[in-house]
Amino acid sequence: MVVQVHLSTLLPLTVFILLWSLEGAIGDPQILLLNKGCSQYNATDLSTFNQNLNATLDDLRVQVTNQSKHFATAQEARGQDPVYAMFQCRNYLSTTDCAACFAAAAAQIRNCSAGANGARVIYDGCFLRYESAGFLDQTTLPGNSMICGNQTAVGATDFNTTAQQVLKDLQIATPKITGFFAATKTQVAGAAIYAIAQCAETVSESGCLDCLSVGYNNIHVCLPNTEGRAFDAGCFMRYSETAFFSDNQTIDITPFLQQGSSSKKGAIIGGVVGGVALIVILLALVALLRWYKKPKKVRRGNILGATDLKGPVSFRYKDLKAATKNFSDENKLGEGGFGDVYKGTLKNGKIVAVKKLILGPSGKVDDQFESEVKLISNVHHRNLVRLLGCCSKGQERILVYEYMANKSLDRFLFGEGNDPLSWKQRYDIILGTAKGLAYLHEDFHVCIIHRDIKTSNILLDDEMQPRIADFGLARLLPEDQSHLSTRFAGTLGYTAPEYAIHGQLSEKADAYSFGVVLLEIVSGQKNSELRADANGEFLLQRAWKLYEENMHLELVDKKLDPAEYEAEEVKKVIEIALLCIQASAGARPTMSEVVASLKSKNSLGQTRPSMPVFVESNLRTRAADTSTSTGRISLCGKKMAEVKVVGLTLLWLWSWWSLEGVEGDPQTFLLKWDCSGFMVTNLSNFNKNLNATFADLRAHLTNQTNYFATAQATTGTDPVYAMFQCRNYLSHTDCATCFAAAVTKIRNCSAGSNGARVIYDGCFLRYESSDFFDQIFSRSSMLCGNQSADGSTDFSAVGEQLLIDLRTATPKIRGYFAATKTKMAIGSIYAFAQCAETLSQDTCLDCLSDEQTSVQGCLPSTDGRAFDPGCFMRYSETPFFADNQTVDITPFLKQGNVLGASELKGATKFKYSELKAATRNFSDILGATELRGPVNYKYNDLKAATKNFSVENKLGEGGFGAVYKGTLKNGKVVAVKKLVLGKSSKMEDDFEGEVKLISNVHHRNLVRLLGCCSKGQERILVYEYMANSSLDKFLFGNRKGSLNWKQRYDIILGTARGLAYLHEEFHVSIIHRDIKTSNILLDDDLQPKIADFGLARLLPEDRSHLSTRFAGTLGYTAPEYAIHGQLSEKADTYSYGIVVLEIVSGQKSTEAKGDDDGHEYLLQRTWKLYERGMHLELLDKAIDPNDYDADDVKKIIEIALLCTQASAATRPTMSEVVVLLKSKSLVENLRPTMPVFVETNMKIRESKSSSTSGSSSNATASISVLSAR
Repeated sequence: MVVQVHLSTLLPLTVFILLWSLEGAIGDPQILLLNKGCSQYNATDLSTFNQNLNATLDDLRVQVTNQSKHFATAQEARGQDPVYAMFQCRNYLSTTDCAACFAAAAAQIRNCSAGANGARVIYDGCFLRYESAGFLDQTTLPGNSMICGNQTAVGATDFNTTAQQVLKDLQIATPKITGFFAATKTQVAGAAIYAIAQCAETVSESGCLDCLSVGYNNIHVCLPNTEGRAFDAGCFMRYSETAFFSDNQTIDITPFLQQGSSSKKGAIIGGVVGGVALIVILLALVALLRWYKKPKKVRRGNILGATDLKGPVSFRYKDLKAATKNFSDENKLGEGGFGDVYKGTLKNGKIVAVKKLILGPSGKVDDQFESEVKLISNVHHRNLVRLLGCCSKGQERILVYEYMANKSLDRFLFGEGNDPLSWKQRYDIILGTAKGLAYLHEDFHVCIIHRDIKTSNILLDDEMQPRIADFGLARLLPEDQSHLSTRFAGTLGYTAPEYAIHGQLSEKADAYSFGVVLLEIVSGQKNSELRADANGEFLLQRAWKLYEENMHLELVDKKLDPAEYEAEEVKKVIEIALLCIQASAGARPTMSEVVASLKSKNSLGQTRPSMPVFVESNLRTRAADTSTSTGRISLCGKKMAEVKVVGLTLLWLWSWWSLEGVEGDPQTFLLKWDCSGFMVTNLSNFNKNLNATFADLRAHLTNQTNYFATAQATTGTDPVYAMFQCRNYLSHTDCATCFAAAVTKIRNCSAGSNGARVIYDGCFLRYESSDFFDQIFSRSSMLCGNQSADGSTDFSAVGEQLLIDLRTATPKIRGYFAATKTKMAIGSIYAFAQCAETLSQDTCLDCLSDEQTSVQGCLPSTDGRAFDPGCFMRYSETPFFADNQTVDITPFLKQGNVLGASELKGATKFKYSELKAATRNFSDILGATELRGPVNYKYNDLKAATKNFSVENKLGEGGFGAVYKGTLKNGKVVAVKKLVLGKSSKMEDDFEGEVKLISNVHHRNLVRLLGCCSKGQERILVYEYMANSSLDKFLFGNRKGSLNWKQRYDIILGTARGLAYLHEEFHVSIIHRDIKTSNILLDDDLQPKIADFGLARLLPEDRSHLSTRFAGTLGYTAPEYAIHGQLSEKADTYSYGIVVLEIVSGQKSTEAKGDDDGHEYLLQRTWKLYERGMHLELLDKAIDPNDYDADDVKKIIEIALLCTQASAATRPTMSEVVVLLKSKSLVENLRPTMPVFVETNMKIRESKSSSTSGSSSNATASISVLSAR
């Protein structure tokens, strides 16, 4: 095909076709190269390794050429560098072609650097892989991906429907066929669809099915393009409109699609022998019984269906009982504080881990059992264990997890009979665990604190990669069970002191536990064991002593070969561990900072840990008012925890943990204190404004006896906006005292810090450099007590309902404050909720919904708090306000009530309604809270919300349809996307593509899908609403020039984080395909949220983003995708680089900018300035020069150029981009190469090839370049 270009609208996309020549030629051996990967780790003995590698490849060659095999394995285990290898041809290839494909693969795999201890190469016709460890039963790995053609099929709707069914049938049938191979040809209007599926012959039937399920999810994205391939460690799928095997090589898969087909003959014979009438009746009864017992299919339930993107399955108790041999001791894998874990083998042969929870004689209510189900069913990360399903029968509560044959980390560190872990394996476990925790703390949209990180809760998969287990289980801890002898949810030796002593729970408690685990991994020593030497030291004490003496390496496990690790890397890891276990929680790094430090090649520089509070040289235990090693620890007259010291070096040094406030009337117990890292420009002017606002607030509080006040002073370049709020139950004197304490505390921030906030139990103070009065944060923080309530089941049930009622009622009460006391059989629960008075009613409800979700996680602890700058929630068994200060919230719980009673006359009417679950089953587990899946909205409700999809409500229109602003019945504002699917529409499964994805994807930098609607041909998606609209409005629209440098940097970093999660951290890799400024939305804090991921498959045949057929937008699209249809994560990286340049420059990528040298497009101009060392000339002139650091800007521009390099392989991954953005120095040693599109003469080069057409439909593209919209 000829590439057509309209010169009048010429873009700087000078396509160097020759640089993208295909690596393999499509012929009989089918050696089009699809994927190649080389391990970054090298063998220890190169000579032995090469001998082993040569031997295994020779063995494979003999099997393929002499024995005519299409599948072969080999291994050679001489010395310390064994080699395991596998080769597989597509079964339709001839023996000669198979041998030719093997020869090409062997040659290609040897291009990896000498000594690389693992590699794999995938061609259309064959697959070759070798590793240093056994992998023959592996099915799916993080590298699974797909490659799509770039031509849309003629009659795309019919093609799409037929191809989908073909691929589904192959997924079902192939695992049932001997040899795990199937090839089909299916006629479709005007064409045919050729398709195959194949699994490695060494995997199990269930493993093959699992692998092809992932493959189907990947390849499904390619439709309605004419060609697609999906590949994984254990399987391969391909479809094409062009024949790639002979018609006589197809297999009839129909018999393998019929359920129970093998038993039909027996039934017929039995009918003949025993009497037709009787058998018919019996069969009818059996069928009826099976139908009755079979779980009923819920309408639209397949949105959360049985694929990798599924919610939890509800297992039958008797099936799990059979799978575990009646929960026999021989099947028991282990026992913990939450119950026993058993190995189970399901009917389909799949091995699972079955956790039978111990809930005590009285059990716990369903909602408590479902706490982990709610969490884990929505949490997807490759370093977190996956919940497969659950079971509830009577008092039995059972969770079913994926099975880890390698079990837990503690067995490899401290157990017998296992080979010692290498340094590489230990490092991977450290990094993977840190990544999993960082996701739980910072990237999931509700902060999840594990509370019990230890080596036995870190499981290892077949690749020895870590999976964190048991998160979300802390609230299920029974009152008569514990991990050791403490009542708090944790394990002594791993538990942070501020949690163990004061019950102060935050993410930094997990950071502490991680630091202890890290030291155990490095040393191979248990933290609770005395070292058997003359010094007799515990691990933390020994680590600190060696660090002070600069003898870090003495801590390293003697089982490790010194030639295996770099001394500096080990020293850095040990110092990171010591940073994590520092005495002050505030001084410990966040887990995302830990990840960045681990991935950085640099040392920690000037960062130095402080001594852990627990270490003393004389190993004596100090306790408050006691000299014994056991006792009741008390604080301020309150029972805190019963601690039985079992030889741990946990020395309670009370003076280090004195409370920052005293428990008294002002309630100045400090909960949170944050200072901005950014400084003001004019310190003198700023201090005047700050003092003026504080004085104004003080006057409001003391003279006018207010409980809530705002103030602002906007003189000069550094304005100050401030807010203060007391709890309404405080006296005016106590409120003023709390304000004074807050002012004193907030002034401890460094001089000129342009924002800060302090939160006490009794009050809240915040100031910023911009107006924030109507804002809330996207997630809340919480603190939980460490005492379980007596009668914890009843306490949890009553407490949960009370919190829900406060969430519902408080936004309806004038002043947004409610306090309640609820009596129980033993004692009472005191609780209150409060919002800032400047919030809207809807925003108050949103804020308290987050708080309720968070603080509910504290139950059944006797005390819990959740706080956000916009709202506060607290409950306690101990009174913290007087009985006569309660508010009757009953009138505000009724649907449709008028705001306020007689004392609130004149208030507006507000009807608050919530969606009701049709039944109380596991659909509730995926319910409409923060942790819910999508809601199914009624079409009429959305029609009313958008005023019949009126033009005045339209927010915008894109390639997938129009977006409208909608206001639901409960007042919540949403974004309603009405998809355009053409006259013939698309099948239900197509529409559900994005619903399946987004309902399982949770990240603060990805837009949230709230629900969906399907009526007739209508397909509608409902998203959270972003009042600030999209980034392009701020760069090129009516708000052009309004973003400062900090805001632009935050958008750049947040977008990178969102993409890194989609590519690498969600358990199925998701490629966006259309990253651009209009697809990056901005929330109230101007933080970015990526929109429209998962929508590419819905692109209709008669609509497009521009005039190209592929899913993307010219100016942002990577060349290898635009030209060859080669789609990978690096295509998103390229688009991201373009977006970064637009953010920095304020210039559209498709606009030519004039200067003395002529007119240049953005990419061309950037490269030219970079080569001249004139980076800052690119910067948007609207940005104040005092607002940024020149080196920071230069670094950002160079990262963008790294992302837009010609070769996809040389572009960084998005996780590497995140590290580079957060690093101070890493970019210095990286030099980008010139983007392939930029030429100074602005000419378009075309391939000299005489013909651009051929048998490979994805090697060409028909592109008409029009002006971008």
